[in-house]
This record gives sequence, C-alpha cells and structure tokens, in this order.
Amino acid sequence: MQQTASKQQPNPGHAQVQTMIITAITLFAISGLIVGLAVGVYTRPPRSGTDQSLTKTTATPTQIHSTPTPTATPTIPPAPIGCPNMSVPLNQIADGKTSYKISVQAQDRSSGSGCSPTQNKSLTVPGLVCKIWLIKAFPDAKMTTSFSKDETQRIAQGDLANPLTVLVDVEGGNKGDQYPEISGLQFDPTTSQTQKCNAQGQGNWQYTLSDTLPAGDYELMALTVWDKYPNWSWKNVTVTAAK
Repeated sequence: MQQTASKQQPNPGHAQVQTMIITAITLFAISGLIVGLAVGVYTRPPRSGTDQSLTKTTATPTQIHSTPTPTATPTIPPAPIGCPNMSVPLNQIADGKTSYKISVQAQDRSSGSGCSPTQNKSLTVPGLVCKIWLIKAFPDAKMTTSFSKDETQRIAQGDLANPLTVLVDVEGGNKGDQYPEISGLQFDPTTSQTQKCNAQGQGNWQYTLSDTLPAGDYELMALTVWDKYPNWSWKNVTVTAAK
C-alpha cells in the first residue's frame, strides 16, 4: 500500500502569537535593565567633590580674649629728702576747745640742699611717715638743729611713738641744748600725732591746745621720714591763754 505524505501548511495565527510573546519578553528584559541602572545611580555614593548639593561645614574659629597686662608703676627708691613745708596758724589759744588744722608737705632735694623751699619740689610718693610735736621756742639767733645718735637711729627704724628731743647749736653760743617735747597738743580722734603721710606725701592734723599749756612762744615741729631718711622743719607759734 503506497502511503502518501502530505506537507502540513503553517498556521499564520500561531506565528503571530509567538512573535508577540518574544517581543514582550524582550521589552520586559530591557525595562528591567533600565530600572536596575536607575537604582544603581541613586544608591551609589557620590564621588568626592562632584556633588555640589553637599552642605559645606565651616569650622568657627575659637576667639581667644587676651587680658592686657597693666603697666607697672616704676618704684622710686628712697633717698634723702628736704625740709617739709608747713601750713600752720601762727597765733593759737590754749583753751582746750578752739580747733586748729595744719598740713605738712614732704619735699625732695631738687636744689641739692636740705632746706630750700623755693627750689625743692613736693615729694609725692607713698610710704612716708609724718609727725608733729611742740617744744619751747628757739633763741632768736642763727642755729642748727639735730637729734641725738640714739634718736636718729630710732627715727631711721620708724620708731616715732616716743617723745623726741631736739638738739640746738647756737652760732656763737650754746652747743647741743636740749629741747624736749612738751605736752599740750590734744589731737582729734580722726588724726594721730604720728601717721602715715598720704600718697601725695602730705600729713594732716586737727587738734586743740590744752588749757594747762602756759602762754608764750613755742616751736611747732614737723618731721617727715622716707624709709631711713628723715628731715624736719618748724614754725614759731604764739600761744595765748584762754580768757
């Protein structure tokens, strides 16, 4: 029996469906690749220096506040001084109630001399000591004044609490006459007989004269001491008795 093979004709509809499936798979693959690339771009760390949107952090410099160093006032070393200037009422009453104020200004030795009130200048330094006291009047003659060796040493050591005795040499007359301190100055509680001069080299006192002080002429002595260097002045004061 002769078999006859017949050739099967292709189905046009089946081929079209196959083509569509292949195209869809291809498009799906391409879309997946695109999505993957896009995700990689967004998740990849940015390169250094290429992303202008990064916030730049600027360190704030620490401010250092320096305290200015004060200029030190130069210290003047102690040196010999001149006779102090005095402002004193020359007529006073010994009644125990009339108040008197006096002031003393330390002096330097601008003139080179111990006592030259017209040439020496005010010594305006701290650390000086001032004292005033009363003695009987000097004779009306040219004289020099001094202190004993022991008193000079005591003054240089700053021990001025005890009474002072002035030694007077009269030209052509007596030598070394003693003039001890006389009681009679009654100091106001706000001022002491021996005190530290102020920073301007001034001493200030307020006092009355005791009503037991005899009338007569006296010398009101003023002493200024700078470290171990003393100098002194005096003013003649006439004291009258209370009426």
